[in-house]
Amino acid sequence: MWLLILHVFINVLGLVFLMAGSFQILISSSKNSSTIQSEELDNSFIENNNGKSKEVRKSKNKLIEIGWYLYTFGVILGAFQAKITVGYYWTWDLKEIFSLLSILGYFSYIIIEMKWNKRVKQFLILISLILTIITVIIPAIAYSYHNPFTLIGFS
Repeated sequence: MWLLILHVFINVLGLVFLMAGSFQILISSSKNSSTIQSEELDNSFIENNNGKSKEVRKSKNKLIEIGWYLYTFGVILGAFQAKITVGYYWTWDLKEIFSLLSILGYFSYIIIEMKWNKRVKQFLILISLILTIITVIIPAIAYSYHNPFTLIGFS
């Protein structure tokens, strides 16, 4: 029972970090693109704000990284908890599949964050966020071992 509680707590905490970082990245990138398109910027303004924007980007990426580590660890704990309760580590449940896709999406973002252009990173973080939201919603709308209604007595 303690493993289930730990697994759920770490998963939820990881999801909070991932979603917060994703929303911050998407909101700040949309604000930055509209500001740059609507104003003429001179070199002194860009030089003054370049260090500040790097710090802000690093803090948002830290949220993503911390959330990724927590969520991945929570999924691994869930595999051990499933081995104890169900009998095998992976049951190909929809929640588990979308969790894996979310983990891979955010991992791809973490890897390419410094090397690719802004549009590709925005697209990748948006896809990862959508997968994460689906991961949270899918157990309630489709057949899943992780259906929250089975925990409170509804079928």
